Amino acid sequence: MIDHSSAEVSENRIQPWEYGLVLVILLTMGVIAFLSASRESITMDEIVHIPAGVSYLQQHDARMNPEHPPLMKVLSALPLVVGGIRLDYSLPHWTQTKDALFGEEAFSSIGPTSSRWIMLARVPMIGIMLALGFTIFWMARRLAGVGGGFLALFIFATTPFFYAYGPLVHTDIGIALFALLATWTFVSVWFKPDWPHAVRFGLCLTGALLTKFTAGLLMPCFVLLALSFLLRPGAAAPRFWRSAWFSTIGVGISAVFVYCTYFFLFWNNDTAGVLAYRFEHSVAPIPVMKKVALFLQAHPDIQHLVSPPIIYFLGVGHTLHALPRTSYLLGRTYAHGTAVYFPALFAYKMPLAYLFLAALLVVLTIAYLLRARSKTGEEVQAYPNHLRGLVLLFVLFTAASLTSPLNIGIRHISVPIATLTVLLALAVPLASAIFNSAARKIALALMVLAVFGNISALAAGYPYYIPYFNTLVGHHPKFDVAIDSNLDWGQELIQLRDFQQQHPSEKFGFDVKGSIPSVYLPGATAFDCETGPPPGVDWAAIGSTRFVSQPELVHLAADPKFQCRNYFQYPYVVDAGGAVYIFHVSGNSK
Repeated sequence: MIDHSSAEVSENRIQPWEYGLVLVILLTMGVIAFLSASRESITMDEIVHIPAGVSYLQQHDARMNPEHPPLMKVLSALPLVVGGIRLDYSLPHWTQTKDALFGEEAFSSIGPTSSRWIMLARVPMIGIMLALGFTIFWMARRLAGVGGGFLALFIFATTPFFYAYGPLVHTDIGIALFALLATWTFVSVWFKPDWPHAVRFGLCLTGALLTKFTAGLLMPCFVLLALSFLLRPGAAAPRFWRSAWFSTIGVGISAVFVYCTYFFLFWNNDTAGVLAYRFEHSVAPIPVMKKVALFLQAHPDIQHLVSPPIIYFLGVGHTLHALPRTSYLLGRTYAHGTAVYFPALFAYKMPLAYLFLAALLVVLTIAYLLRARSKTGEEVQAYPNHLRGLVLLFVLFTAASLTSPLNIGIRHISVPIATLTVLLALAVPLASAIFNSAARKIALALMVLAVFGNISALAAGYPYYIPYFNTLVGHHPKFDVAIDSNLDWGQELIQLRDFQQQHPSEKFGFDVKGSIPSVYLPGATAFDCETGPPPGVDWAAIGSTRFVSQPELVHLAADPKFQCRNYFQYPYVVDAGGAVYIFHVSGNSK
């Protein structure tokens, strides 16, 4: 157990001027995020998540999007429901439980004003992103002092990744926030086992469990942390059992809150009907599902009591069932993902300055570990046990990502990226501990230059942060590296609308997947790029993902079937940061 002296605690207390500077940085970040998000049409996941959240609050029914917990969806839906939006629950796809089609139907029926509701739903997500920024600063400040805290905050506030996915309605930034908080508070309750710390830990774990089902990875993380604390030299058995008891209380508090959330939020859910439907339409039906459905139909009075865990674990099962998918990377298609997917995307989609700082941290850490302790025996960080927790969180979630059969976007490593951003703060005290005065100044100057490098990347990418790639991509089209939510997530329809308005006398066609064209492109002609340009169209817009056709594979990687690339014989414009190509098909070919 670390026994901080009052002097250390006082020195580590955040000063008023620090709060002021943090506030300015985060408010600036919020403005940039809002402006960039306002240039993005609704994305593929948002079509599902926003209407699902609204239906939870208005219908108390869990039929839409069960593969994700409700917290982020409900937060995004709150301003819409308060603002008076009302979805049409008589639409066919509501009764058929087709969440993506229902979302498209619902917003299409509202019409062009849907774009304002969609942007309003993103405001709480920007708040979650800013909360993550403050959390990163707060943790980095305690691990590495003032300089380290602001280094981590500046890097967070200038990294395009967070602007790309932070303002959108999905679960990946939310789980990064709550995974960090749950891990930190778990370590705190372990070394200060009392009710206040147990309650804080329970609430943070609740946030994680209600955000994304991958929060289950936190449990082995906690077990490994507890074992490491038990096996450390000088660990006392009585203290261990007291810490274990209050940690268990925190988990219990979280379980109660998750149960109550599902109990009250999904009061009208027909759990028996859902189980029967799943059993009848499943490729590999599980007999116990039918038995439970029959039991609940025979005892409707207890359905509400047992529904919360059933709904929750149905969501977990749905997620696990949907994990294996083909994935595309660097001109190859893989049947069930590949271990190089996330490292390659990290190398291509993070700014070079961020990559430099990560490499510098590795070098400084190795040098520090190889070097003998200083004569005074001082530690580099003030909270070594919390650092251990964050390192284990990073390692465990990174290992899970590398072995995952689901490789469809860099956003799925939001937890490792957010954790690494905290750990980058350690470069400041490590440099001070290793180098002499002159070398220390050089190292710190390089860190400052890295911050400016990140700022340059942020400015160069504005406002198109989803399709951001660093200069390692060279002159190759971005779709030769990665597609889907890394590049073309349906967010480019506003740019296409602007282009259409600039050419009012010419006919415009589009083939862009993952959004709702009727909201943004009324009057435009939809077509399939595989069948060739539609007759009478002057301009044909094609989303970048459409240039890659992923064959169904069983085991081995294979070359994808390139499609629609015959359009490159026409003059074209690259728009929305490379997410869409607009071909002048009525002009002369090249």
